[in-house]
Amino acid sequence: MDNLKNTIKNVVDEGRLGDPKFLRCVLQVSDDIKSLRSSLELLEEMAEYWFGETFAKRHRIGTEYSSYIGEILRWNGGQGALIVVNVSPSVSQKYLDLMLVGSKGTLYHES
Repeated sequence: MDNLKNTIKNVVDEGRLGDPKFLRCVLQVSDDIKSLRSSLELLEEMAEYWFGETFAKRHRIGTEYSSYIGEILRWNGGQGALIVVNVSPSVSQKYLDLMLVGSKGTLYHES
């Protein structure tokens, strides 16, 4: 994930997306429920890195004791993010579906 984090940061820094406005991340993990919170925190950190500041508000749905956990994040500058992590025994490895919308374009990533 570090490679992805830095690659997208380079795209943002080069101005190819314009100003980042909205991030949607959906991550499926095959691990047990204990990994939900750490995976969510990693995606939060990546969002803050790409937006260049810490989010101001958070609304959480689900818990680390359920099969999913999600958050809606808001920044003071109006940016937002929807981040969802769920446990899916049918996937053999982590699966990430990411979309970052900027003022000049949109970046998509699946892995």
